Amino acid sequence: MIGLILYDGNSLTCSRGGVTAYPDMIQLGIPSAIVAGNGSTTEAQDALAYTTVDPLPRPGAENWVVFWEGANDLIGGATVDEAIQHLAAYCAHRRAAGWQVMLVTLLPRSSDGTPDTYEASRQAVNVWLRARWADIADMLVDVGADPCMGHAGQE
Repeated sequence: MIGLILYDGNSLTCSRGGVTAYPDMIQLGIPSAIVAGNGSTTEAQDALAYTTVDPLPRPGAENWVVFWEGANDLIGGATVDEAIQHLAAYCAHRRAAGWQVMLVTLLPRSSDGTPDTYEASRQAVNVWLRARWADIADMLVDVGADPCMGHAGQE
């Protein structure tokens, strides 16, 4: 039995510019909430999660956090290794608090301020996640491989 699903991450999760947040389009018939933050990095969401996520798992049930971040880390100047370390730390902290974690791979970006290194770094993070997600999480959703939105230029 699933007790609760929380959606955490950056603006791709909580919406931006009036676009409906993707979790609001998912009707599972079970309790869920969005705890993501626009412009937020993995480290920032990890710090917030100690008070916004960790106290909420429901005893005796499967509790899931769907976490979609990493892109803002790379945009903010984190290296590939740092972005992976931040994702691993977030997952470890949530799992220690009783959550199962579903990670989501990164999508391409071409907005103003996106570093020239973003696409290569995104690809490297996604390659690592595809190969090693089970080391840090309970499930992976690979939107970065989706032919309609996961390839460079298909933002």
